[in-house]
Amino acid sequence: GEVDFDMTRFYAISAMVELFEASELQALASFAATPAGRSALAKLPALGAVLNPIVERQIADAERRFRER
Repeated sequence: GEVDFDMTRFYAISAMVELFEASELQALASFAATPAGRSALAKLPALGAVLNPIVERQIADAERRFRER
């Protein structure tokens, strides 16, 4: 209830329209329509769950080193 999904969707769509060509968006949609594409996309949150703590730890370590100077 604390996440504004409509706002997130708006910014995600806006960013995709700005970053991708129409042909690239069509290719992504085609990929997502395949069983392998759906499976791969469904695994992205798990990838984020693995990578986010690593990136957060690196940022925290860099902040700590910066403050120690």
